[in-house]
Amino acid sequence: MTQHQLLTLLKEIREITGSELTCYQPDGLPKASTADQFSAFSQEDVRQFLKSGEPSLLSSPASLFRLEHNEHLYGALSLDSHTPELAMVGRLAASQLSHALGVGREALDRSTFIRRLLQNEIPAMEILEIASRLHLDAQATRIVYLIETEDPHDTSTCQTIRSLYPENRQNYLSVLDEHHLLLVRPVAANDTEETFLSVAETLVDMLSMENMCNARVSCSSPSSDIRLLSQAFQEAQSSLEIGKIFYFNQKVTVYSSLGIGRLIYQLPLPLCRMYLNEVFTGDFPAIFDDETLALIEKFFENNLNTSETARKLYIHRNTLIYRLDKIQKETGLDVRTFDDALTLKIALLVRCYLRYQEKKN
Repeated sequence: MTQHQLLTLLKEIREITGSELTCYQPDGLPKASTADQFSAFSQEDVRQFLKSGEPSLLSSPASLFRLEHNEHLYGALSLDSHTPELAMVGRLAASQLSHALGVGREALDRSTFIRRLLQNEIPAMEILEIASRLHLDAQATRIVYLIETEDPHDTSTCQTIRSLYPENRQNYLSVLDEHHLLLVRPVAANDTEETFLSVAETLVDMLSMENMCNARVSCSSPSSDIRLLSQAFQEAQSSLEIGKIFYFNQKVTVYSSLGIGRLIYQLPLPLCRMYLNEVFTGDFPAIFDDETLALIEKFFENNLNTSETARKLYIHRNTLIYRLDKIQKETGLDVRTFDDALTLKIALLVRCYLRYQEKKN
């Protein structure tokens, strides 16, 4: 429970009891109070009371009540001694506060905190305080991996990932739903994009070998502030979706390497449709069957080099030139020139995006 939450709860109890309250830590120091000044108990007074094991200490001008939940000591609560039915009211208030402190402690272990933080469920003003209480370095650089399994995953999937990256103060694994898992890992000073890619590829390969699990993995950009981890999680989500749209043959996508696909993903649909209509002057040309699209993709992969592309496709160079001439005749685009190749490349990516959105909707 954060300082703000604790003080809010104390104020709610004050409204009910009419008494000023002070909450003390197990070491006897005051933690929060509804009064302008803390009560008359010294640190040693509180420590001696807690050491005695007694549930309460009724005295004047204030009384102490033990805060304990599931055999875990949280400190003490003081109430003004003029409170009506002091013994009963004090024990009820201490019981309510002890339970709230216990629930907060159990709910916010490190893994739960990271999961809730990534899903933007923790107020920004409380992040650093909770991180400090959980002994997490708020300025450590971390990266988020999002793992999507084709079939629902089970406990063995988590076990495989934990065998690679055991959960500790650096690695955090969380289950989002039956198809998605989340892994947060530290980033070393000498880590590069190749390092992140290698981790993602290792996850895909291990899940395939050990669990016969078909998985895709995306990763965010490194984040050097724990308060920005939710942004990193959004990047991993975007990377996963963009990969399925534009790079569906790739099992791994890194947010920083999505290139033009990331730009097109942010374009409004009407603008995408307008671009296709301008490039192809109407309907998408029938010449672009699967074989032709594969040929164009290979041509782009080989930097518009006809000889290298022909060799990779196991066809004669003249056959390739004939097919490229046919594409130029049908579309008016000569993909052997950089400008026309870029125009067609963007058009094909835009078409992939539109088809994905139509299928999604």
